[in-house]
Amino acid sequence: MRISFYNTQNIVVPTLEAILLKLNASGHRATAYFSYASYQNRTNNRISDFVEYAQITYLTKSRLRLNQLAYILSATFKILFSRKTKHIFLTQPPLAYLWFAFICRVFRKSYAIHIMDQYPELLPVMGLLSPNAFLYKFFIRSRTKAFKGADFIIVLGKCMQDLVEQAGIPKEDIYIVKNVPSVNESKPLESTKGGSGFKVLYAGNMGMAHLFSTILESSKSLAGENIHFTFIGKGQRRIEIEQFIKSEEPLNVELLGYLEKEEFEKHLSAADIHFISLRKGFEGLMVPSKLYSSLAVGKPILYEGPANSEIALEIKKYGFGKSISPEDTDGLIAAIMELYDSKDAINSVTRHAISYFKNYCNQEKVIHQYFDIIERNWVQ
Repeated sequence: MRISFYNTQNIVVPTLEAILLKLNASGHRATAYFSYASYQNRTNNRISDFVEYAQITYLTKSRLRLNQLAYILSATFKILFSRKTKHIFLTQPPLAYLWFAFICRVFRKSYAIHIMDQYPELLPVMGLLSPNAFLYKFFIRSRTKAFKGADFIIVLGKCMQDLVEQAGIPKEDIYIVKNVPSVNESKPLESTKGGSGFKVLYAGNMGMAHLFSTILESSKSLAGENIHFTFIGKGQRRIEIEQFIKSEEPLNVELLGYLEKEEFEKHLSAADIHFISLRKGFEGLMVPSKLYSSLAVGKPILYEGPANSEIALEIKKYGFGKSISPEDTDGLIAAIMELYDSKDAINSVTRHAISYFKNYCNQEKVIHQYFDIIERNWVQ
């Protein structure tokens, strides 16, 4: 069986690399169709034989929107002229899967959808489109048709599954597959602040869905403690952290940019707590994948986000961290200090983090699950 995955960039989908290896080792011919981007050379060499690039996107790789349009155009022709191929559409570029699904329905091609970010519902939450706009309503209708025409739909969590069900999709056609990475245990990295103090780490995208004002305000209040805050990543809201550092000149806060995989993983292992945030309104529309990188190295989660979001519900159920409501600075400080002051408290949540990852996030198990979904729907 021939299977083709579509996503502009593989870097955000660690499970995709593993499933390509699994499918091809099992006798299928599985490939991924990517666009050229600034970090195109970060594709894992193990899957280079199973990756194709939309050549036209090489000319536009420095311009994101144009690059995405070029990718959609190139992928359209690939879908149209692919014979006896099953297609799996991930949700980058945003909304592209609506068009790809339409093509498949018109030309009677089999397809599935793997939702990483819930578009078009994210558009009004991000302030990009009014929920009352004609265009938004058109996108919603197109999304529903895309969902109903798919052979199956993969989502990242229960909250996302609920949203897809609300679109009229039977629960049995929706599968939850966690976006777990392959992260190696690393030796702790000495703090760049020169001490062996308690370390709080945020590592990942700094986009519109994330909240930093609370953690930054907390760092000011905890300046007298031996607690250090490290931020690693890029995104639209990185400037918020940059401005804070420039104006406050804190001794307990540092901001880093892109790190190579080995050094990045050392920082993951060196931290005592990993901080994750999600702004109100984004629950169910996305699930921060940095959660699984943190759990992979056995680190407790300090989560700031809505109580009904995926991570908050999982923390409440499995106890692998502390969860606070958005913009609750006092609550965040209290949670940090509880883990800082009590060895028993941090050891307890650490044990829960390790147990949760072992039982629910093992990549080998997740990839077997993904493989089984494909076989069940397209082979049997």
